[in-house]
Amino acid sequence: MVFTITGEGFFAATLQINATAEIDAAGEGGSVDFCYMAVGADGTIYETTTGTATLARMPIQPLDAAETPMAVIPTWDPTEGEDDDHAAEATPAA
Repeated sequence: MVFTITGEGFFAATLQINATAEIDAAGEGGSVDFCYMAVGADGTIYETTTGTATLARMPIQPLDAAETPMAVIPTWDPTEGEDDDHAAEATPAA
């Protein structure tokens, strides 16, 4: 997957994400190993990281509920584990 981020006042870069996902037998979740890289317009690599994320099946939300967060959207404390090399694991909202 490749994204380009541009805009006034924003960090401009191309983001490349390579990933391999494994889905559990029930089809309700799994894990994904990934590599992320941010590349500037001149080819400078600004950031790279690798990791593993947990996957969870999410229901389709109807269009009339577009401004309502789904109950299964994970919540987390972005400051937790700031000194760690790994992000804190998200937990579903109640």
